[in-house]
Amino acid sequence: MAHDVFISYSSKDQKIVEGLLAYLEQNGVRCFVAFRDIPPGEPWPPKITVAIRNCKLMVLVFSEQSNDSEHVENEIVMCKENRKPIITFKLEDANYNDTLYYYLIRLHHIDAFPNPEDCFGRLCEAIKKLINIEPPVHPPKPPPLPTQNTSSITEYIKNKITLHFANSEETFIDILSGDIQRKLNIKDKTSQVCNAMRYAADIYPHQVIETPPKGIGTRLKIRYYKNAADKYNEDYWIERSSKESMDLMNRFKATFPENLGEYDLRYNKVFIGLSKNNKANNFVWFAPQKNDLVICFVIDKTEDIDNTLDKSGLPQLTYDKQFRTYKIKIRENDLKDNRDILNFLVKTAYDNNKQHQVK
Repeated sequence: MAHDVFISYSSKDQKIVEGLLAYLEQNGVRCFVAFRDIPPGEPWPPKITVAIRNCKLMVLVFSEQSNDSEHVENEIVMCKENRKPIITFKLEDANYNDTLYYYLIRLHHIDAFPNPEDCFGRLCEAIKKLINIEPPVHPPKPPPLPTQNTSSITEYIKNKITLHFANSEETFIDILSGDIQRKLNIKDKTSQVCNAMRYAADIYPHQVIETPPKGIGTRLKIRYYKNAADKYNEDYWIERSSKESMDLMNRFKATFPENLGEYDLRYNKVFIGLSKNNKANNFVWFAPQKNDLVICFVIDKTEDIDNTLDKSGLPQLTYDKQFRTYKIKIRENDLKDNRDILNFLVKTAYDNNKQHQVK
């Protein structure tokens, strides 16, 4: 069988890979993964070579373990030689080794830490856009009614969620434990249903809307999201930081040069980036805090920029060499007093990013 995606990983990360594999294939992405698709006793190198040659795209599950893996390095080199696109799914905020840095530093990656499962949906969408996977012509069949154990109830709930997203344009579904009990006529299985709902939440991005007093009951309500991006929105960030910091970010974005004003904010779990026509372009990104706004400008480090920032008096954080990022922490007065310098940094970051894309 032909595969859409070759998954490169370290065996020490197999548990996470198993969850990712289940999610992708449940959503129509066919995968090759060595631990499942190479029969015991058969030599690995020829199987790996053929799988990479025939796949459409590689997903690298990146961690400290895969960073030290010679097999992963060989797979990356082979993938580049076969001109296959690569998406790096980062489990940790770690630096690439020298070989991986050479091949991956300018490629798209997804920061999946600290909760990789929350980013499965985002990775799946990225894969489908890159290789043009069409949705199935015929929707999935309704899930069969399960037996009364927790595992089968979990499968029922996951199938119910999958069916909902296949037949609806809605980005989330609310499930109430009492409704599941009534549907399956298992009124005496309250704890199993609540546990099954929580197990299903390990696969889909989710938010607990209502919790029974003791955690178990008919009023457990969980909202499951189609993609992680649907969960992370302005309300999420206001709760995570503060309304004042978010307002400051919006006022700063409103001062962007006219030709950059058409960029929209793109909410993620750990930062807020920019997009245009639904395509990410994070030449500037934000990390609102409770009392401050951290602004990150993706600019090559130069003495001129360093001098400009030193003279401005803007509070600076450490320059990130790997991601070429100047990080500045501002408050309300900083925006008023340094508007011209901040706009200069925005334009410089945009121009710098365009130059790297040309290269």
